[in-house]
Amino acid sequence: MSKSPRVSVLMSVYNSEQFLKEAINSILEQTFEDFEFIVINDGSKDDSLKIIKSYDDKRIKLISRANKGLTASLNEGLKIASGEYIARQDSDDISVPTRLEKEVEYLDNSPKTALVGSNYTVIDMDGTKLTTTNVFTQPADLKLTQITCNQYGHGSIMLRRNILKDVGGYDDSVGYVEDYDLWTRISQVADIANIEEPLYLYRRHTESITPKNLDLQIQQTFAVRDKAFIYFLAHRRQYR
Repeated sequence: MSKSPRVSVLMSVYNSEQFLKEAINSILEQTFEDFEFIVINDGSKDDSLKIIKSYDDKRIKLISRANKGLTASLNEGLKIASGEYIARQDSDDISVPTRLEKEVEYLDNSPKTALVGSNYTVIDMDGTKLTTTNVFTQPADLKLTQITCNQYGHGSIMLRRNILKDVGGYDDSVGYVEDYDLWTRISQVADIANIEEPLYLYRRHTESITPKNLDLQIQQTFAVRDKAFIYFLAHRRQYR
């Protein structure tokens, strides 16, 4: 029986041919090598599938099928992931070479922490660096601030696979804020943290989900925030 990898990296791909090689290479070139790379081709109509198939790396596990959407793809990946830890990677972003190594080290040394992310640098379509975030890093701060605003770049996170038994996976009913909803639910039952160093490059461009659906996303964010605030009122002693 083969040994399970420490980390399962999960990436959903939909029409990402322009930036896909950079995203894939940034994972395959990590200093931490004990991972499986679950890549779900979510019904791409461009050359994304061809690009993925061009790689000869046994760590890549390809699933290709008709389009189901991001949340369905991520939950599909979570079900087959075998790693102790699960990391996300978006198909148009870049992980710095030491990202997995430093996130694994953090979780190994922080047994009460179920989720860790990092600051991230926003880049444009050409890869030019625009700005770097300054998110909260300490668990007590994050538990409280997650009620009002998401402190995580989705692609930058790593979480313990066993936490999903307590909170479930992504909730398709919340719309485009499936990540904010999941991190908030995790924060209610375990510590969450961020690494101060920026370990991820988030690409901002006109085809990304956020700019195209901003008004709807704001409404959905408020809905998640309302649920989190109701939880806070009922469990105030958990917060500092």
